[in-house]
Amino acid sequence: MNPYAYLPPGPLGTGAGMPFISSLGTWSNPVPPRSTPQDRRSGTRLGSPLLEEFKSTSKTGRRFELRDIYDHMVEFCGDQAGSRFLQHKLETANSDEKERVFTEIRPNVLQLMMDSFGNYVIQKLFEHGTQQQKAMLAEQIKGHMLKLSVHPYACRVIQTVRVSVPAENSSEIPADDVMM
Repeated sequence: MNPYAYLPPGPLGTGAGMPFISSLGTWSNPVPPRSTPQDRRSGTRLGSPLLEEFKSTSKTGRRFELRDIYDHMVEFCGDQAGSRFLQHKLETANSDEKERVFTEIRPNVLQLMMDSFGNYVIQKLFEHGTQQQKAMLAEQIKGHMLKLSVHPYACRVIQTVRVSVPAENSSEIPADDVMM
């Protein structure tokens, strides 16, 4: 097995993503790690003890609720099982629970839109959030439409915005950002 298989490929001719020997004589990787570390051998993401416990609930039988993952929402958004859990819970959450999820992930909305699992949670917020939450999320998109609409994950969120945000708020998101 190639020991560098876990490294992301860089642009052609730049060597980005390839390890190099630093001035201290140790191997280094110029590509910053993902927000959630990955196990080099398996390529799977590593998470907090809470996320790991959540993922092993089939063995322990513990049943998680939204309140159990408060202060860990962003981490759960970035994990496949955690994202699915949040999506499911947002469909039936009461307004206080939705507000807690919204408040916790709001500072990371743009990053989550571009995340392979986080984008689904943001879509659910646009579908099931309050009108005020949808308007606040739409406000964060302003000025980033081009970047988001061509991104493989974020473009799905943009499509959801166009369907779920009322016309009076959706007109605030300039489509001409895309037509540059």
